[in-house]
Amino acid sequence: LFLDPTPDLDHCRQGPLGDCYFVASVGAMVARDAAAVQKMVQQNADGSYAVTFGDGRSITVPELTDAELALSGSTGDEGLWLPVLEKAVGRLRQIENPARYKTQTATDAIAHGGSTSSMIRMLTGHTTKSLGLKRQKRTGKKGPDGRPILSDPVALAPVEELAARVRKEVGAALQERRLVTASTGTEKQPPGISGRHAYTVLRFDAAADTVTLWNPHGNSFRPKGEAGLKTGYATRAGVFTVPVMEFVQVFRGVAYETG
Repeated sequence: LFLDPTPDLDHCRQGPLGDCYFVASVGAMVARDAAAVQKMVQQNADGSYAVTFGDGRSITVPELTDAELALSGSTGDEGLWLPVLEKAVGRLRQIENPARYKTQTATDAIAHGGSTSSMIRMLTGHTTKSLGLKRQKRTGKKGPDGRPILSDPVALAPVEELAARVRKEVGAALQERRLVTASTGTEKQPPGISGRHAYTVLRFDAAADTVTLWNPHGNSFRPKGEAGLKTGYATRAGVFTVPVMEFVQVFRGVAYETG
């Protein structure tokens, strides 16, 4: 379950499931307090797992099947804690909304999207707050994947004003060791950054005026030329740093734990 006594993000990868909203949230918790993640899940004598989330919800899930291991996220050689947590979230979805997930497997149930805010609340038992940076409205049409087509993004305020809010709110949340995530919209992103995707916010550097994030894909990327909105940002094992003034132009919004 935990082959590394101190879980970290170095080898974490989101799998084929569309659950970046969960992996980004649990990634924030791993970065803050790996021991808290370890306490969430225990292996039973029969091979099943007992999982208790910060909001008090608990679930027992059976051993992972080969198919579930192939579809779930990975921690490299550091244990099965991430796919076990994914299965636990999926199983809770099945129990709490049986009509919607009646024929779905537990891992399928987490592949239908979700919000980092709800996952932060589940993991911590605390409230959350959102900081919107852009707005996208539904057009009433759907794309080939069946998802609603959204309008082009519109900034919710001038860049300078949004940057000031990020410095204040995100800076304070991270200073207080709160979980913080950010998400992108459907518009074209800088090279190396995925659209419609959730990220862990790791650090705010007030002196450099930058935000450091982790991409659950765990990708590496090298920009061609000077880093920026047109060329992207140097990324290693999913970690990259963006100036605050550019962060508010790339990301759609931020969610963070309050208390």
